[in-house]
Amino acid sequence: MVVRDVSGTWSFQQDNGFIVKMRDIEQGQASEQGVATLKGDATTTGLDGAVTGFVDSQSITFTIDWDRSGPGQGGRYRGNFSVVALDGSSVLSGSTFDLDHGGKGSTATWQSFGHTFQTV
Repeated sequence: MVVRDVSGTWSFQQDNGFIVKMRDIEQGQASEQGVATLKGDATTTGLDGAVTGFVDSQSITFTIDWDRSGPGQGGRYRGNFSVVALDGSSVLSGSTFDLDHGGKGSTATWQSFGHTFQTV
């Protein structure tokens, strides 16, 4: 099955000004259902976190455990791929909410930059 390749290093900017750098993202093999796991690290101003999640050909869902403080301490991110080139490469955009506050009043939208995502 086909999924988007999100491995390696890439960044996104949130509408609240934060820029998040995804580092050393490792992506597992796609399942028969066309879903692959992902894990790695993320950084932003003054914070470091562990990344875990899933990706398929159209979307991505991941959690960043900011400051590695345990379950419920971080952000949940969901995004969709938008094709931007004839070769089928795409960018990501989506939304996030703060797990510390159950998503109430602490949300942001985000978009990747400086990187495109190919299918594998």
